[in-house]
Amino acid sequence: MSGTSFPEVGTRSHRVNGAVADFFANHPDLELGGVKGFSVERQKHMEIFALHRLPSTRINPIGRVEFTAIRGPHGTIPIRILYPSSGEARRAKGDAGALIYFHGGGYSVGSVDEFENGLRLIAEESGCQVILKLTWQHAPRSSTDFCVMP
Repeated sequence: MSGTSFPEVGTRSHRVNGAVADFFANHPDLELGGVKGFSVERQKHMEIFALHRLPSTRINPIGRVEFTAIRGPHGTIPIRILYPSSGEARRAKGDAGALIYFHGGGYSVGSVDEFENGLRLIAEESGCQVILKLTWQHAPRSSTDFCVMP
């Protein structure tokens, strides 16, 4: 895709429900568009939503987190696997379910760190392992956007 230009800013709908509107009112630096540029928006999202930024009392418990990687055609892909305590018996019998999660963000914002806390809750409530961080390059840093799956 040589010669393709990637936008530095974007537009998104600013019509949100009341609770979300209140959240944005309390976080005025967090953009819902890309007015200051996607790099700035990514940074702000990480400052507010990243797991390591949450108070310990707000982090959902999980049995175990495995940080590992798989080989892909374009290099090594880091992944996280969330193993819920509630699924240990099924896992021991080889009968555990799994969810592979792809975070949204339109190739411009979002990271696994922003979604892990909610996925911990889903894992424990469902008893399913959750695999996350199948990754792609963020625009406009890369002239090639791709998603790599095992």
